Amino acid sequence: MIKKNVLRILVVAFIALFTQVQPAAPALAASSSYVTFIPGYTPYVVGGGSLCSISAVDRISGLAITYSGGTAYLADFIDVPGYGTLVADPGYTDGGPAGSTSSWGFNVFTSFTVAPNTPIAVYTIAYSDASHSTPIYITKLVFNCTTAAVLSITSGPLGGTSVCSFTDGRLNKCDAGQTAAVYCLADGSIRVYAIFESKGYLAFTASPKEIDAVPLHPAQNTLIKQGNGARLYRLTGGELQLNRVAPDGQDHSFTFSDCPRP
Repeated sequence: MIKKNVLRILVVAFIALFTQVQPAAPALAASSSYVTFIPGYTPYVVGGGSLCSISAVDRISGLAITYSGGTAYLADFIDVPGYGTLVADPGYTDGGPAGSTSSWGFNVFTSFTVAPNTPIAVYTIAYSDASHSTPIYITKLVFNCTTAAVLSITSGPLGGTSVCSFTDGRLNKCDAGQTAAVYCLADGSIRVYAIFESKGYLAFTASPKEIDAVPLHPAQNTLIKQGNGARLYRLTGGELQLNRVAPDGQDHSFTFSDCPRP
């Protein structure tokens, strides 16, 4: 009986000692780093062929991003009408010095075929840590699958999943973290509303004449018009871009093509 009690005491003591020396699970490193698409690049299919019909396994390439700096926890997605959201990469780590650039692409693991001129969106989401559970930033690019023309680029803070939740005709309808809403008018003008606490306030309307006052390909990104904190630029690549600073101090941007004119 004494031996059994001694043995029991030794076992309990060993378990207690083992429990005490076990290190706590390391906390996941937090990050606020992200990547942002750079205008002026054209997507293509690595394996050749049309962006409207891609067979798995292949890759959409030809794009480029800039790094915010530091380590970023990222995931890639492709939105294809009729096929839903395709996961290009569920989670990985990347990063580079602030302002540095890199080529960018998206893996295609599910074959798809869509009608000519269908808009397809590719986007990269940055997360707060390696668990890839809390999204903090999104950069999204939409292109025409026939012409490969980039239709819009949306980049900014993200407080949830990326959904096209706006149905009022705004161009940046899928931009959950938008700081301004952009609309095309019938005459080709661009109307912008600044957003504050979920309400829109008229910032300005840029007429075709005001837009055309800046060359289509200026030597440097050039301001067209501004108001209520919103700024409309013509980029050197020919695209238009709207910028407005978010409440957290980050400059939110939305890149898009000219509005149709009669």
